[in-house]
Amino acid sequence: MDLARAMCKKYSPMGEEHPIEIVGIRPGEKIHEVLVNEYEIQLATEDEKFMTIHPEYRRLPATVVRPNGYEYTSENTERISEFARLSSLLDAAGNDDLYI
Repeated sequence: MDLARAMCKKYSPMGEEHPIEIVGIRPGEKIHEVLVNEYEIQLATEDEKFMTIHPEYRRLPATVVRPNGYEYTSENTERISEFARLSSLLDAAGNDDLYI
């Protein structure tokens, strides 16, 4: 909903008054999903911008320290809701500078 509102405010001539239709979940659609499973996280290194999951044959010392069984999911990652941050991501979408 935050993204929909930000897009309306940024791109619609009606601004924040642009109607948003909530259609609900569709068949087969997930509300949350696993982005990095508990095995992959053991193969991961993390820096300021990225988490990299290395293949089994090129195992590096993992820098991502999480308890056993931990997974990154769409539910436990950072949620961006502030208009300024969403607006800047929308501006950068499709540009190489997206991950600055």
